[in-house]
This record gives sequence, C-alpha cells and structure tokens, in this order.
Amino acid sequence: MRTLIFFICLIAVLSIHAQDKLSFAGKQFIALSVANTDSTSRWYEDVFQLALLKEIRTPDNRIHTRIIGNGQLVVEIIQTRNSKSLEELKLNKGQPFNVRGPFKYGFYVRDLAQAEAYLHEKKVVIKHEIFEDQDTHSKSLILQDNNGNLIQLLQELNP
Repeated sequence: MRTLIFFICLIAVLSIHAQDKLSFAGKQFIALSVANTDSTSRWYEDVFQLALLKEIRTPDNRIHTRIIGNGQLVVEIIQTRNSKSLEELKLNKGQPFNVRGPFKYGFYVRDLAQAEAYLHEKKVVIKHEIFEDQDTHSKSLILQDNNGNLIQLLQELNP
C-alpha cells in the first residue's frame, strides 16, 4: 500500500482505571509506508520542524527508511519496492475509512488557532476547518499530508 495512511486518531475516552495504568507522555510516534521516502520526509520535516535521526537503505534498494523527529514527535517513513497504493488496489483514495484499520492519526496541541494559522502559512491542505465537539470536550481540524494521509489536530476544551 502506498501509504499506511493512517495511524491513530488519539483515543478520546479511556476508563479511569486505564488512565491510572496507561497515560501518554513525552514524544509521540507514527510510521508511514509511502511511495517516496524523500518527498514525504521533506514535507514532515518542513511542516512539523523535524530533523533526520536515522536513515536505512538495504543494499539492493528494496527498502529505504528515514526516521525523523523532534522533542515531541518521531515519524518513521518507509518505502518498499512492492508496496501498493490505494488506487492500485482499486480502492477510493478519498475514502480511506473503507479500509479496515486506522485511517487517520491525530495529535493534541495547546493552541489550535495558532496551529491553524501556521498551517495556512505553510500552505498545508486543510480538509476540515476548526470544529468543536462538546461531547468529547475538544475542538479540532483535519489536514492532509503530501501523500493524502489525514492528520487531526485537537485541542482539549475546559469541561
């Protein structure tokens, strides 16, 4: 598949017991399978201000991996010779949710309006402008990376 389009839309609700045992902290991590490691890496480096941490190429060039990151986010980008795009699999690229498994991933930010202004400056494709969800006590927007992957940025609202 051209991209592992999607990682996680961060879990909105955890049980009280689970919150005691499992809580997210520090850096967040995603991994993407893509058609072109270099162009995808450049996009994420530019938009999320990431730097190269590690690069791996197999001797036969069947696999090319770049791991990029900063203090908050690490992205592993892998290009494999035999991967297939949604179109090659005869699936509608505009409806990634029709494939079983994660179809977007998300990150919580401190100031969504500031993040949105930054994304507009970077000319990032915004698929859904800021919207509020009172049930989950959040507001969010959905953007698209250079491969068509969906990324949801969320900000918690005061309950």
